[in-house]
Amino acid sequence: SYLLHHKIMVIDYNHPESDPVTVTGSFNWTLAGNDSNDENMIVFKGQDIARYFFHEIKARILEAGGDLPVRDMYIPNFRVRNVDGGFFISWDTPSGNFLNSVIVCYNTDSFPSSTNDGIVIGRFKPEKTDYILKGNFIENKTYYFSAFLKDTAGSLNRFCDSATFNSSLNLFVSDNFINEDSSEITILLEKIPEKVSIYDIYGRPVKIFKDLKEEFLVWNLKDDNNISVKSGVYIISVRYKDNIKNEAVIIKR
Repeated sequence: SYLLHHKIMVIDYNHPESDPVTVTGSFNWTLAGNDSNDENMIVFKGQDIARYFFHEIKARILEAGGDLPVRDMYIPNFRVRNVDGGFFISWDTPSGNFLNSVIVCYNTDSFPSSTNDGIVIGRFKPEKTDYILKGNFIENKTYYFSAFLKDTAGSLNRFCDSATFNSSLNLFVSDNFINEDSSEITILLEKIPEKVSIYDIYGRPVKIFKDLKEEFLVWNLKDDNNISVKSGVYIISVRYKDNIKNEAVIIKR
């Protein structure tokens, strides 16, 4: 296809301590683009934006039959999000690329630089998994996390993320941006609700969950007819007896 016209640069995607940079816009990476054309360039800073653009680059390379030669690009999708009473830690290590991982919670103002720093809370096999860390966290304080992953060559790779603790948070979605690599989304709740409804951007019901028995649910990104939903913005609406909480997610197929 001749429709692809991406112009994207992602710098230090998986090293948030270096303040990752994403560059995009109409600017062509040529002498003409630099010296004579009337171009625009947008520069974003922060890991969340870099994460979204990286997944787009990754998807297009794989779609074209290419490979990702840089080892650090085999990322574990390491994420830390604030949940009710603690943090939700998730990652996805490709089978065969990593032997083990160590997740570290650090309560100072920088990312742990080795497995001897911080509080080691677990060692896990290379598979998609998650971990909920509860504790006496300080309100509105940012906590720093590192995942240490050993690859088949014996090299130790570090992946970082951070999150600010807020005890008033009572609706949590494991990721607000769902790309081609994801097949489900986890929703953690303050308490067992009456029901959870998922709507498309036009307000049409897509999926309804009733008679929930636990304070979380996993949505497999399919509607009530068991058909995978299309790309778009979806609203997750949680109805409790005394109020309703809403959160938006973006799904990209």
